[in-house]
Amino acid sequence: MPEWVVGEFSKLRSDPPGNIPRGGQAHKVINVSPRRGGGQVSHQAFSTHQEGSSEPVPKRSLSTHSSSIQNNPDNNQFPSSVHVDHVSLESIGRKTEGKPLALFNNNKSHSDEEMKRPWEVIAENAVVDLVSCFENVRDEKLEGVKPMLVARFGKILFSESPSISQETRKVFLAAETTLSQLKRSFYTNVPNSYMENVLGEVAQKIEVDFEEEKDLYHVKTELNQVRHMVVDVSCLDKNVDLRLMLSTKRVLTALTDDEMQSIRSLINSAILDQDVKGGLRWPFGKASSGDRYCVVGVWHTIAKSYKSRSLRLKVRHADRFDFRTSNGEATREITLKLKNVVSLLQEKKVENSLVSEMLKDNLRLIWDHFLCCEHFFEAAKI
Repeated sequence: MPEWVVGEFSKLRSDPPGNIPRGGQAHKVINVSPRRGGGQVSHQAFSTHQEGSSEPVPKRSLSTHSSSIQNNPDNNQFPSSVHVDHVSLESIGRKTEGKPLALFNNNKSHSDEEMKRPWEVIAENAVVDLVSCFENVRDEKLEGVKPMLVARFGKILFSESPSISQETRKVFLAAETTLSQLKRSFYTNVPNSYMENVLGEVAQKIEVDFEEEKDLYHVKTELNQVRHMVVDVSCLDKNVDLRLMLSTKRVLTALTDDEMQSIRSLINSAILDQDVKGGLRWPFGKASSGDRYCVVGVWHTIAKSYKSRSLRLKVRHADRFDFRTSNGEATREITLKLKNVVSLLQEKKVENSLVSEMLKDNLRLIWDHFLCCEHFFEAAKI
């Protein structure tokens, strides 16, 4: 039987201006591309942040802007085998006009040895921000806050722009300085074949045991999760990209009896309906409770969890509907919680080198088992 999770409501009032959590958010993009004789890495920090298949991200503070490419003599272009092109994805049309862009690599013959252990390059680029951002979380000393470091899998997408011309795509050039100016999102809806491989083979190889399966309807009253660090990794020698994210989330506990009664009234009015997005609908006039709360979105998720001493793997089918935009989507999503890294970070005066080594071990496991997928998507024919 499905369970209920009190889910996505909106108070019928506006929050005071400037009501943004304290702290600093780092958003870094790392492109790991095939280059003989060394791993090419570019990294940029952006203050803008777009998230595919998820909720809006609370902004914390503007991050610094930087851009560089290591082991690249041109310092402006990716290898000639890498190009940018349109992709065709059904659920993207609900958020953006036109087809998004993605990076493609025509030559994936280079081995990991030729790239000089790319997981180490990724860890070395991420560890300073990770430790610094975790210190910000520790300094806030908020009750009921649980930090999480997760790896998500999908594709980095770019919004169309006149700065990326058809001629640029034809000659298979993807100027990094041009891409850095485009809005980007992380698309987390993975193919069914990828999900089946994770369930059938990867879970066994990484030695995680089945924990539970949950069938939930979400109507959310928890505070939005706050992202303290986001690292997007474009794995050009693979066909799945990676996102590392440090976040915190708090559940609302200080609700008055009247507020709880308003929420219960909304939940009791809901009708199960598998023919609608999100799996729930409300009778006319029942999607709000007086002048206090209204339903703004609903999720129906079926998730399987697996765990070991150091990792927690979640494989989830999600069916969402946003009442504000009348848009919905069904997605397949996979996340890997790096529990051992968070436990290490929670120790006082932990050395960066220890965090870096543990992060490298986790990223090596991810590189070996999670970044391969046949036909994630192909370039669109337009």
